[in-house]
Amino acid sequence: MQPGGKTNPGETPDAALARELREKIDLDVEPASFEVLGQFSAQTFNEPGRRVHADVFLVRTEQLRFHPSAEIEEVKWVWPFDAGGVALAPSPRITSFPITGS
Repeated sequence: MQPGGKTNPGETPDAALARELREKIDLDVEPASFEVLGQFSAQTFNEPGRRVHADVFLVRTEQLRFHPSAEIEEVKWVWPFDAGGVALAPSPRITSFPITGS
């Protein structure tokens, strides 16, 4: 799964993402640097019959190492054109993979 989570009351989607990235993988980035990719909906990974609705952003960083915390057990780099056998939840497959461009 990609890091992310629900917004808190009064919190914007980009501020929620910045908070979630800090909490889940120890990545500190400014919301102003995020590129909006859109809003998407997909079947949830672990709740059959339910859907997740997500604001999806592109986040660029020079940071190469991340430290999983909260409910994240492991962090892996995945090539966007071929996940290399890594099982992806439905939402990232629909919203992020495959991507176009170089």
